[in-house]
Amino acid sequence: MKKRRLRKRAYVLIGCIIGLILGISIYFITRPAISFNESTQDIEINSTYNPMSFIKKVNGNKSSVKVDDSKVNVHKLGKYKIVYKLNKKDYTLNVEVVDTKKPTFNVENKEIEVGSKVKASDFVKDIKDETKTKVYFKDDVSFDKEGTQKVTVVVED
Repeated sequence: MKKRRLRKRAYVLIGCIIGLILGISIYFITRPAISFNESTQDIEINSTYNPMSFIKKVNGNKSSVKVDDSKVNVHKLGKYKIVYKLNKKDYTLNVEVVDTKKPTFNVENKEIEVGSKVKASDFVKDIKDETKTKVYFKDDVSFDKEGTQKVTVVVED
């Protein structure tokens, strides 16, 4: 009777050990060899970047990783993919070229003839931005009366 209980416990213990070994083996076999910092990585437009800096961890030798980022156009806003190869397996990272920097510009005071048609862009100069900007008055303005008035010009990208 005692032998039977001991044998039963031994079988349960051996089963648990085998299950644990099997679980650990499956984990190491199925885990990705490359993991990334983010699931989607942002790249600032017109910037330089290092595709290897997006890698969080490599199971193996990081210098063995080959990178194909030929589809990424840092001069055009959009979504792209970088393909990393390790041990004949591909790992894809989604990247997005973004414009997060605000435009810089200088404001100019102007003297305007009463009744003149004036564009908002007449009040700004030296606009610097990586993408196309749009210039407009924040509120409707009229130059039909004589005197000084404040206008708000928006430079948007």
